[in-house]
Amino acid sequence: MKKSADTEDTAAGNSLSAYLHSHLTAASAGERLFEQAAKSWRDTAHAGEVGRLAAEVSEDKRALETAKVLCYLAKRRGCRWPLATKY
Repeated sequence: MKKSADTEDTAAGNSLSAYLHSHLTAASAGERLFEQAAKSWRDTAHAGEVGRLAAEVSEDKRALETAKVLCYLAKRRGCRWPLATKY
């Protein structure tokens, strides 16, 4: 049985949403861990590097949050998911 384009779009949208949610959960945990690591290493020679990594993880988390919101809005407006298109 052949799937319709709408079914494939929905499946792709749900998969993308689940993917973003999983990565956002991991990024949130990583952000907390790096914040704690940055505090622990604050007075060491490695403070700059650990602080840089903490900032990078926080920046990645913000990007994931933005992507998740954009996907949600696109789905609400009925936009087709480009990932469902077969090339």
